[in-house]
Amino acid sequence: MGQGDKYGECYTEKVQETKSEQATEKRKVKWKNREEHVRRERSDLDWKAILQFGILPRRWMRNQWRRYALVPKSCPFQGFQDQGRYSFRFEQLRCAIMGADSYGQQGHETTAEMRVHPVEVKSLPQDVLDDISCITGGGGHTVILTTSGKLYSAGWNNKGQLGYKTPGGHSAAFKLIEKLSKHHIISISCGWDFTAAVDVNGRLFTWGSNSFGQLGLPRSQVKDCTHEPAEVPLPYPAKTVSAGLRHAAVVTVNFSVFMWGSDRRGQLGTSGGSVADIKLPHSSKPNTWGTQIQQIEGPNEVQSIPLSEDVTCGQNSTMILAKNGKVYSFGDNKFGTLSIPKEDITTEPVCVPDHHFGAERLTALKLGWTHGIALTCEGNVYTWGRNNYGQLGRLTQEDQDYHSIQVILPNKCTKVCCGSEHCLVALKDNTVMSWGFNEHGTCGIGSHEKMILSPAKVLLPPKNKPIMIGGGYGCSFCLIAPVTV
Repeated sequence: MGQGDKYGECYTEKVQETKSEQATEKRKVKWKNREEHVRRERSDLDWKAILQFGILPRRWMRNQWRRYALVPKSCPFQGFQDQGRYSFRFEQLRCAIMGADSYGQQGHETTAEMRVHPVEVKSLPQDVLDDISCITGGGGHTVILTTSGKLYSAGWNNKGQLGYKTPGGHSAAFKLIEKLSKHHIISISCGWDFTAAVDVNGRLFTWGSNSFGQLGLPRSQVKDCTHEPAEVPLPYPAKTVSAGLRHAAVVTVNFSVFMWGSDRRGQLGTSGGSVADIKLPHSSKPNTWGTQIQQIEGPNEVQSIPLSEDVTCGQNSTMILAKNGKVYSFGDNKFGTLSIPKEDITTEPVCVPDHHFGAERLTALKLGWTHGIALTCEGNVYTWGRNNYGQLGRLTQEDQDYHSIQVILPNKCTKVCCGSEHCLVALKDNTVMSWGFNEHGTCGIGSHEKMILSPAKVLLPPKNKPIMIGGGYGCSFCLIAPVTV
């Protein structure tokens, strides 16, 4: 072989090696881009990112109760809604409500003193029912939140708590709150006669009665009540909101808790300080309770607590779930509502002992008027507080107990909620159970008994599973979907 042939062969081998390396590099880049694409899809994006970039992460889809079927955008089958890069098929969801309907708060376009069986809502179109993410209720009104950020309300409207004007002071059918239609709402909560909502940008809106400063607005701005949602100034964007009887609270993005409204039983955690001591953002009513403040008209930060994950407000009490898993409570403890063995009123946050919840970490914490319910990461349910209507689910009618004791259920629990004096839970076997005050059929078990002392099965339509549950002061809500094999 000549020297030229030898050089030519070496050159050919080198070219082949270079091409092979280039192909390998291209494959690496391709897989890296693919991994980055998958990582972006599976990342836990917030609502603002979802709205800006039109991305629905798979984790978010799983959190939406697995009711979406992901298919290619070019799928030839009918019944799919185009959502950009993918299409989603919706199961036919239905909303069933039971309990008091004196003001049309169940949205059936008629009123009734009681409904002992769950009744399906017909006043909303199917596309709205398929989009429901939360249902909550107040003293006589109900508000529905959809995943698209819209609000629908029905029921009592004597203080403007529906967010729009109504003839006769009530609405027996759900209607869109148009004043907030341009805002993407992510959290809602109802007090007795007022409503609070937080949008995707962390702005807080309130409407309804302001007689106790529960709107978080000065009396000079809203003297008595308003049906117009008004923005409440906050030092930091809010994540979630909770409303009690006449007070409310938000958790902000920096994990602080801000509260306002009635403070007659120490439920705002002001530590019994004077108006000057805590530097209120707005003026309060004359202080006639000694050093205790009667009400705070603007958001005031709760001190002496660690980073907070969630907050829940009762009649005259408040409980906070911290990021470290600890629970803090303050306010009225006359019936053991705070789950601590202390005096009637506690004006500063007190840590609840871990053993009160079986030494298990909590995933949900809710307060009724004078009782509480908690869900642990193990799927166990604990209750405490007043038990005059059996709202603790303990087979007895003892007056009260500050000890949180596990409720005996036939299966592990996935969701909990409570009304003023009743509880509702969803179990892993697709059943819903309730107990407590049942004078208006609130428990939905088909019984006219005034109280249900132990968990009883809610009479949902057969072959349906609970997607979401909610509680009003005298109502219970269930979003259900057909069971698919």
